[in-house]
Amino acid sequence: MSTPTITYFSSRGLVEPIRVVLAIADVDYKETGVGPYNVDNQPSGFTSLVAEKKLAFDALPLWTEGEFSITQSQAILRYVSNKYGLAGKGEEERAIVDMYTEGVRDFSAVARGTTKELFQKNVTKWLDRFEYLLNKSTSGFLVGDSITSADALLWCLFDNWCSQGYIIPEEYTAIKAHKLKVEQNAGLQKYLNSGKRYPIQPLDVFKQ
Repeated sequence: MSTPTITYFSSRGLVEPIRVVLAIADVDYKETGVGPYNVDNQPSGFTSLVAEKKLAFDALPLWTEGEFSITQSQAILRYVSNKYGLAGKGEEERAIVDMYTEGVRDFSAVARGTTKELFQKNVTKWLDRFEYLLNKSTSGFLVGDSITSADALLWCLFDNWCSQGYIIPEEYTAIKAHKLKVEQNAGLQKYLNSGKRYPIQPLDVFKQ
């Protein structure tokens, strides 16, 4: 069986949750970075893929596994989560994982095109929801009794915003405990300590 390959811009971006899911599942994969994203001057590694019609919608990331390939970050995330056992156990858990995944995605959108004041208001609203959900959990995970891709996405978002000082982790005790619990995963620790992780991308998207 061939080793899967992710092709993406040289950044965390849309692929970071996929990388974290793969790390948690301890999956060996290769990554091809096409260069930095630049809306006015896209790297040749990307434009050549577009010219060769390798991308269904002229967008990255691209997941390749032998003769099989797919694009669209959420499709790839769902595929690897299902394949490697991080999508939930049974139909009901999988549906809840999908629900929380969409919730995290909605949450991440509040940072874009808004003021810092409105951002802080929205952050409090959304993080309070996840505090409530985690406080109800008997396992410390969002869904069921084991780690899922929903945990990976919440970890990515919380880690990113804490690292940039937009969130004070001590104000969200359940989410902070969840973050530490997720970080106990050996595969994730291996990834975080590997030196392969791209630098953090500042939000820098607030209205002036």
